[in-house]
Amino acid sequence: MQNFKRLGQAATEYLIVIAISLLLLTPVILIGNNAVIDLKRTTDNVIARDAVDKITDMSRIVYAQGQPAKITSSVKFPGNIISTTIANQMIIMTISAGTASNDIFNIMDFNVTGSLPTTSGVHSICVEAIDYGVNITMAP
Repeated sequence: MQNFKRLGQAATEYLIVIAISLLLLTPVILIGNNAVIDLKRTTDNVIARDAVDKITDMSRIVYAQGQPAKITSSVKFPGNIISTTIANQMIIMTISAGTASNDIFNIMDFNVTGSLPTTSGVHSICVEAIDYGVNITMAP
């Protein structure tokens, strides 16, 4: 009978030690999780900024050369795109930032038209000079 009481007491003490350890580790796990989420948002912002800048640079080169200039290049898009807009003299990529959203954009000195994908991954983008500016589309 004594052995069973000692085994029960040892098991209870072991469970108490494990419970206290888990309570102490919970804040560390939460802080680590928040750091990973912040890193993902920062990475997505950098990828979006790089994509918009690359498309803007391609557009400026093609516009400077005039018709029939055309450039096709691979551009990486982030995974949290809400929308992309190409209108007038702006390229805008709206990305999700948790409960809010960020607009990544560039303004040019000439008209731009076309459309960009809203899916993540590497896409082939074609930028072509037209009469009144530049047309941006996904390459076939």
